[in-house]
Amino acid sequence: MNSTGKKIRELEKNVLPDNPTPFNLCLENEAEIELNIEQSLFDQGNDEFTVKIAQTPEEIKEYLEVGYEYVCQKDKLIFMRKRK
Repeated sequence: MNSTGKKIRELEKNVLPDNPTPFNLCLENEAEIELNIEQSLFDQGNDEFTVKIAQTPEEIKEYLEVGYEYVCQKDKLIFMRKRK
Protein backbone atom coordinates (compact mmCIF):
# COMPACT_ATOMS: atom_id res chain seq x y z
CA MET A 1 0.00 0.00 0.00
CA ASN A 2 1.43 3.40 -0.94
CA SER A 3 1.79 6.36 1.42
CA THR A 4 -1.50 7.95 0.35
CA GLY A 5 -3.36 4.73 1.05
CA LYS A 6 -1.72 4.49 4.47
CA LYS A 7 -2.72 8.08 5.29
CA ILE A 8 -6.31 7.39 4.28
CA ARG A 9 -6.42 4.26 6.45
CA GLU A 10 -5.00 6.22 9.42
CA LEU A 11 -7.65 8.90 8.95
CA GLU A 12 -10.36 6.24 8.76
CA LYS A 13 -9.18 4.76 12.07
CA ASN A 14 -9.47 8.18 13.72
CA VAL A 15 -12.79 9.12 12.11
CA LEU A 16 -14.74 5.90 11.84
CA PRO A 17 -16.16 4.32 15.02
CA ASP A 18 -16.06 0.59 15.76
CA ASN A 19 -19.77 0.29 14.94
CA PRO A 20 -20.13 1.61 11.41
CA THR A 21 -23.31 3.43 10.47
CA PRO A 22 -24.54 3.74 6.88
CA PHE A 23 -22.89 7.18 6.70
CA ASN A 24 -19.55 5.76 7.83
CA LEU A 25 -19.85 2.92 5.32
CA CYS A 26 -20.27 5.57 2.62
CA LEU A 27 -17.03 7.17 3.83
CA GLU A 28 -15.26 3.80 3.57
CA ASN A 29 -16.60 3.26 0.04
CA GLU A 30 -15.55 6.78 -0.91
CA ALA A 31 -12.02 6.10 0.36
CA GLU A 32 -11.91 2.89 -1.71
CA ILE A 33 -13.08 4.80 -4.78
CA GLU A 34 -10.39 7.42 -4.23
CA LEU A 35 -7.76 4.69 -3.94
CA ASN A 36 -9.00 3.01 -7.11
CA ILE A 37 -8.88 6.32 -8.99
CA GLU A 38 -5.38 7.00 -7.71
CA GLN A 39 -4.20 3.54 -8.75
CA SER A 40 -5.76 3.96 -12.18
CA LEU A 41 -4.03 7.26 -12.70
CA PHE A 42 -0.63 6.66 -11.16
CA ASP A 43 0.01 2.92 -10.92
CA GLN A 44 -0.03 2.24 -14.63
CA GLY A 45 2.43 -0.58 -15.08
CA ASN A 46 2.74 -0.06 -18.82
CA ASP A 47 5.09 2.86 -19.47
CA GLU A 48 5.66 1.97 -23.10
CA PHE A 49 4.68 4.46 -25.78
CA THR A 50 4.46 4.63 -29.53
CA VAL A 51 6.08 7.89 -30.62
CA LYS A 52 5.32 9.85 -33.78
CA ILE A 53 6.98 12.98 -35.12
CA ALA A 54 4.85 15.45 -37.05
CA GLN A 55 6.01 18.31 -39.24
CA THR A 56 2.80 19.61 -40.80
CA PRO A 57 -0.59 20.62 -39.40
CA GLU A 58 -2.16 17.73 -41.34
CA GLU A 59 0.12 15.20 -39.64
CA ILE A 60 -0.61 16.73 -36.22
CA LYS A 61 -4.35 16.50 -36.85
CA GLU A 62 -4.05 12.90 -38.04
CA TYR A 63 -2.14 11.81 -34.90
CA LEU A 64 -4.47 13.66 -32.52
CA GLU A 65 -7.49 12.00 -34.11
CA VAL A 66 -6.11 8.52 -33.36
CA GLY A 67 -5.25 9.27 -29.72
CA TYR A 68 -1.70 10.65 -29.71
CA GLU A 69 -0.88 13.40 -27.24
CA TYR A 70 1.53 16.32 -27.58
CA VAL A 71 4.87 15.86 -25.78
CA CYS A 72 7.16 18.67 -26.98
CA GLN A 73 8.45 20.63 -29.94
CA LYS A 74 12.06 20.91 -31.10
CA ASP A 75 13.47 22.28 -34.35
CA LYS A 76 10.01 22.64 -35.94
CA LEU A 77 9.25 18.96 -35.16
CA ILE A 78 6.27 18.04 -32.99
CA PHE A 79 6.77 14.93 -30.84
CA MET A 80 3.62 13.00 -29.95
CA ARG A 81 3.03 9.79 -28.03
CA LYS A 82 0.36 7.20 -27.37
CA ARG A 83 0.42 4.52 -24.68
CA LYS A 84 0.78 1.00 -26.08
